[in-house]
Parts: sequence; structure tokens; C-alpha cells
Amino acid sequence: MALAPLKAIRFIENKEQRGKERKKELMIVALLAVISLLLSGCFLSGQTSEVTESYLLLQTQGEPEVFVIIDKVKHWIQNSKTAQVLGYDLLKRKIVSLDVLNKYPTGETLNRDPNEPTRQPRAIYFLKPKPYPFKGLRGLLTLKPLPKNAQQVEDLGFNAVMHYGPLVSGWKGNVICRGVSSRNPMILRYTGDELDCRRQDPQVHLDICKRMKKETPDVPVGIVLCSEIGCGLKGTANSIEEYQRKWIEVANQLDVVMISIYPYREDWPNALEKMVEFEKFWRENIKVPIIPIIQAHWGYWGNLTRPNPMEQVKFWVDRGYGYVVYPWRDEKNGVEDMQAEWKKANEWAKQRAGSIPQARPRSMG
Repeated sequence: MALAPLKAIRFIENKEQRGKERKKELMIVALLAVISLLLSGCFLSGQTSEVTESYLLLQTQGEPEVFVIIDKVKHWIQNSKTAQVLGYDLLKRKIVSLDVLNKYPTGETLNRDPNEPTRQPRAIYFLKPKPYPFKGLRGLLTLKPLPKNAQQVEDLGFNAVMHYGPLVSGWKGNVICRGVSSRNPMILRYTGDELDCRRQDPQVHLDICKRMKKETPDVPVGIVLCSEIGCGLKGTANSIEEYQRKWIEVANQLDVVMISIYPYREDWPNALEKMVEFEKFWRENIKVPIIPIIQAHWGYWGNLTRPNPMEQVKFWVDRGYGYVVYPWRDEKNGVEDMQAEWKKANEWAKQRAGSIPQARPRSMG
């Protein structure tokens, strides 16, 4: 019986010890919980503020949508959840006119709310594309020898002449030229011939185009490039991508770009697929109007397959382009040797796309 008090004392001591240990465990658990909350708070703050740098928020007077400008492109912030996640303070938005807002092209919608499907902004926020100014253009590039006279060119259905050298005798219609014409209506001035193939300096020709634009501000100014822009650097140690990018940057500062594309079957067994590939690349990268210069020659660089006028014309006109045909004749052949085929193709193009308006001759003071 004497052992009972001792057992009771030990029981009490053990209970107190267990209480202390339990209290210690609870303190550790509480401390871990605090640390966990702090860590999760840091993680969440990283998630809810993807953007930490300065930003520009714009909204049109009377409209609910708020846009953020990123790399000169406006993106709709679809909901307040997205603004919170991305770290945008909507109270900092600036109110501007719709015209000012639409100076920025519309990019992808920003949406970070998983419960809300991503939508496009309303149509008022998309710039209406300018009409293609060269629809109905059926140009003829002339070297030497020249067509007999203007009537021969007109009879084949061409409505503009791009002349390398003397102009066709008696031609009073639209011209595409390098210099300034006082007698013929200029629809376009240009500098160079496949400048990228010849490894020219893009900046030099941009400066030339700027001077030309000052001379004739009412006439579009452009350049002539090769279908594979920058191809002059193929097979060299230089970067074709960098050279190509520079030419594209220059092209997008001009009014128009003419691009020569000759679907030689010897180079491209499936020429149609290759033209689709090039046209897609141009459309994605060049933001100014494009005029394709298409193939009428086949023997200058060897025995090449004769071109198919109707196939080429249909391809480009169906995609909304005007065109220039190269050439009337070089040292071997050209339009002159396939007049019936080109006349038929031009007649089809005229029915399909109409004709580019006749420009007004420039008065020289």
C-alpha cells in the first residue's frame, strides 16, 4: 500500500512532462504554420503580380474596356481578376479618345480568370484595314528591246509600264519609275532592283526613299526585293535572319514593296506550294502594300520551264494583289513570245479585279 502515493506522484510528474512536451509541440506546429503562411504569401504575391515595371493603362471615354500598352500594342484586360493577377492598378488608367487608343494595334486579350472564357475585344477597337491601293494593277516591266508602241501594250491588257530605261513610244498611261515624270501619271516611284540579293545597305536606300518622298509627297515610294528576302547572304558566314530583319524594318517604313517571285519549276518542283509559303511570310512580316513581280522569261539563265501566265495571275489576283510582269523581253524571251497567253490572263484579271485608276500627270512648275 505504501507504493500507491509514489505511483500517484510519478503519474502527476509524467502528466506534467507530457503537458510540457505537448505545449512544445503545439508551439512548433504554430511556428511552422506561421512560416508556411509567410512562404505562401510570398509565393502568392509573386503570382498575383506578374508585372512589376511601369505600365500604361488606357480607356476610352464612356466605354468599359481597359487596355494595357505592351511594346506599342494594346491588350484588353478582360476582367478585374486579370488586373489583380498581373499587378495592374486600374485606378491608374488614363482616359483618351477612341482615335488615340486605336493608334495602337490590338493584340491578344489578357485573361487570368479560369472561370471566364477568353474573348476578343469589340469591333470598335480594331483598326479597319486600309483598302489595297494597287488592286487592278496589271503592269509590264520593260527593258530593251521595247514593245513597238503603246497600242501593243494596251492591246495585251496592261495598264501601267515600269520602265528600266526609255519609255514605250506613245505611252500616256500610268508609270512606275525611279525619276520624276512630268508627262506621265506616276502611280509609284521606287529605288533599286532586288537590293537584298545585291547585298545593299538597307539604311542607304531608306534615306533615298525619304528624299524621293520629299520630292513627290503625293506619290507612293517603295523598293524592290527578292522573294526570299535577304537571300543575298545565303551561303555566307553572315546572318541571313539579321539582314532579312533589317530589310523588313525598312520596308515597313515605306509606302509599298515590290517583290519579285519567279516560280521556276527547276528550283521549286511544286511552285504553287512555294508561292503560298512566300506569300504567307510576306503577309505576316510586311505591313505595307505588296506588289508581286511575276515571271514571263524562261531562258536567260539556262533552259528553264516556260511560265504559266494564267496560273500566276490567278494566284495573285485571287489573293487581292495587283501585279507587274517581268519582262516584255530580255535577251532571250518574255511577254513578247507569249502574247496570246498574257492577253488572256490580263483579260481574266480585269474581269475579276477591275483596273487601277489612271493617275493624274504631275504638273511641273
